[in-house]
Amino acid sequence: MKRGIERIIITILADGNVDMGRYLGEAGFSALVDITYNDSITKRILFDTAGSTPALSHNIQVAEVDPTTIEMIVLSHGHWDHVGGLMDALNMICRSTK
Repeated sequence: MKRGIERIIITILADGNVDMGRYLGEAGFSALVDITYNDSITKRILFDTAGSTPALSHNIQVAEVDPTTIEMIVLSHGHWDHVGGLMDALNMICRSTK
């Protein structure tokens, strides 16, 4: 059986918006991408890491995401508002796996 994508869910963690309800507003962009394949295996990707560490960390918690489930971080480009939370994201993932 050929492996195919069954579902993609994108959760926005930061989009430059100040008023995001329980989420902290943050310059830049970050999204969580969950890809479920037809063999029921799900891959979780953090796409960009927004502009700062406190907001990214807070918003991941609000989204009820276990950082150990993030398998990959993809950076669209090197501007600060897309990579500013990178070290925090790496620390959350590594701290959670110890």
